[in-house]
Amino acid sequence: VLALILGLGKGYSHAKLLELGMGVIMHDVGKVSLPKEILNKPGRLSTEELEEVKQHPFLGYDVIRKNHDFSINSAHVALQHHERWTGGGYPRGLKGKEIHEFGRITAVADVYDALISKRPYRQAQEPYQAYEYIYSQAGHHFDPDVVRIFTKRIAVYPTGTGVRLSNGLGGNVIRQNKNMPDRPVIRAIYYGEEPLEDPIDIDLARTLNLMIEKVENK
Repeated sequence: VLALILGLGKGYSHAKLLELGMGVIMHDVGKVSLPKEILNKPGRLSTEELEEVKQHPFLGYDVIRKNHDFSINSAHVALQHHERWTGGGYPRGLKGKEIHEFGRITAVADVYDALISKRPYRQAQEPYQAYEYIYSQAGHHFDPDVVRIFTKRIAVYPTGTGVRLSNGLGGNVIRQNKNMPDRPVIRAIYYGEEPLEDPIDIDLARTLNLMIEKVENK
């Protein structure tokens, strides 16, 4: 879904979104050929295991190319989503616009999804932490133009997130501000540890002297 949101931000046609979506659905199909003990290993992979994992883009590309319902553009999603904007990715070490645009889009979507998902070797990150990582890697790991679209279209603090404000008020995100994704509308329901008698709605886009200090699970 995230990759398609980014594609919409690029102004893709319906046909191009379909190509992107079909590629994204199959982007990790090459992992089917990898041993489960590697995919589910709770600890750090050995050098040999890591090299084996790095073959899955080639494997996925071959699977997709054998299916004539998928275009070459869709196949490039599987092949190139682990490449990095400045090089150093795999499997071919491409960089910049050598990387297919679908691969650049899927790289952002894939890493964001991985960060907010629990893995055998680590806990899931909060969405705002994953957002900050994506933002910090613009022009390094990721295409800066794709990251720009990401920051405009993805909420830093998804609706429902519990937060504490810099003035001690705490509550939940109830609405997003489209042009200021890091400053949503908060419904404050407690101060410190004490519940408020009446909730207070605070639009952080209009209350610039306040900021979200931390995320809380209350």
